[in-house]
Amino acid sequence: MLLPAFKLHTPDTVDEAVALAQRYNGDCDFLAGGTDLLPNYKENLNHRAHVIALNQIEALGEISAERIGSAARLVDVERDPAIGKHYPAVVETIGQIASPLLRESGTVGGNLMVDTRCHFFNQGEFWRGARGNCFKTLDAECHVIPSEDRCFAAYSGDLAPVLMVLGCSFGIAGATGTREVKADAFFVEEGIERNHLEPGEVLTHVTFPAEARAIRAGYQKLRFRSTLDFPAAGVAAGLQLDESGKVMYLRVVANAVASAPLAMDALTAPLMGSKLTASAIEALAERVMDEITPMKISVVSTVYRRKMIGVFIRRLLTRLSAGA
Repeated sequence: MLLPAFKLHTPDTVDEAVALAQRYNGDCDFLAGGTDLLPNYKENLNHRAHVIALNQIEALGEISAERIGSAARLVDVERDPAIGKHYPAVVETIGQIASPLLRESGTVGGNLMVDTRCHFFNQGEFWRGARGNCFKTLDAECHVIPSEDRCFAAYSGDLAPVLMVLGCSFGIAGATGTREVKADAFFVEEGIERNHLEPGEVLTHVTFPAEARAIRAGYQKLRFRSTLDFPAAGVAAGLQLDESGKVMYLRVVANAVASAPLAMDALTAPLMGSKLTASAIEALAERVMDEITPMKISVVSTVYRRKMIGVFIRRLLTRLSAGA
């Protein structure tokens, strides 16, 4: 399949990239590694007349123990000594993204901003033409839940949940300046809107808070194959215990079951200040499974995906509470 015609722009600074996005007023996409955007373009999925590449902006590729640029390649973050020392869960998560070859090109910002996915949307043009279009292809219907007036495509990045449990924030640049948004507040549970970026704004970096270094965290995902596939379900967990083994901090974020990563804070709050026993972990897993109804955006059944959320919670919290 051939790429559709578009004009490629290669700015050298964030300001230039933002100015270009303002000039083309929505008829543009930002290009990082291109591992998701370009395959979508080949399938004629919402391509734009202008593509603004970010890989020549040096500041967006920086990696340190305090922040990661949005255009930093996944493989470089995975191999960075400071990230491995202070945030091993980030390295663990990156190791589960796509394949080693795709991680050579894919970027942190690209994974955070990856388009929502749906079995009815992410198909060939011929298949979509036979089935009919949907909200994500500018039609007035959702094939997942036809009676609703919103898009139910699911969030399909992997890094966001673990960055949420670590308390990270995202740097954003736009025509009116720069701002920081907590990872929790960045995403929108709607398949087309996806996040709180304003038109023409660009994600510039991820910032780690100082307290993230004390959090034990991990991520597990369900997928068809051990490489390549987007998550059909996933869980990130973050845990901090005091000297007596009582919970000081606990967060669980479910992934790929809704249009945004879902933080289970209301369900983990009762465990603060108590011992994280096997029975407590089991009860939490059951409560989360009762709370979640995965959307039918995959050929994997919603029942199996819900059960695997519980399995991942048990595995992660058992491992993290043991000090791994």
